[in-house]
Amino acid sequence: MRVVLFCGSAGPRSSNRALLDVIEHLGVQSAWDVTWANGVGQIPMFDPAVGDDAAPVPVAALRHAFESADAAILAIPEYGGGVAGWAKNALDWMVGSGSLYGRVAAVLCAGTTGGPNALGQVARTLTWQGAHVVATAGVAAPSTKRDATGRFVDEATLEALAELVTRLADAGADAQRRDALRSETLDQLEIPRDDRSGAGRRGAPPSGTRQR
Repeated sequence: MRVVLFCGSAGPRSSNRALLDVIEHLGVQSAWDVTWANGVGQIPMFDPAVGDDAAPVPVAALRHAFESADAAILAIPEYGGGVAGWAKNALDWMVGSGSLYGRVAAVLCAGTTGGPNALGQVARTLTWQGAHVVATAGVAAPSTKRDATGRFVDEATLEALAELVTRLADAGADAQRRDALRSETLDQLEIPRDDRSGAGRRGAPPSGTRQR
């Protein structure tokens, strides 16, 4: 399975990036083809008037990264009670291109309270873009769960990330299992069933979506 990792934090020692470092290690052990989608800090303010052919280079690169993958794992910080603005800005650029349509997805958040608001908001926007969000994980007080080098060493956190990898692998291998995990995840996030527009669609992707 081809998996892309996206970090919504620009800092090289961010807790959210450290979560993805664990995922990368687990993914390689599972024989995944893992790549990183970098450059969130270079993505300009979203402008819906910009056509696909005129998309800024960092935006085009991020779209290509998502479109080249079967699944996406996103680690998004929570600031001020919601998803960090620059991370949401990057995801807004994916709407018109349909770059996340049909991808299996998981969302992580490391922060003071574990980022429940960011997890729900990102899961909703991914779902509206047609992605299948099958797992989330929030890690509270991350600084207490990392060693002096910044690596996560907390046993419960590592177990939760291993479970997330298992769920993603199950969803990628079986569409029926994927749909069950998606419904379970969105129910846990209390996203109403009538607010899951993207995930419920069948047939052709939205206009403008590029296929692999």
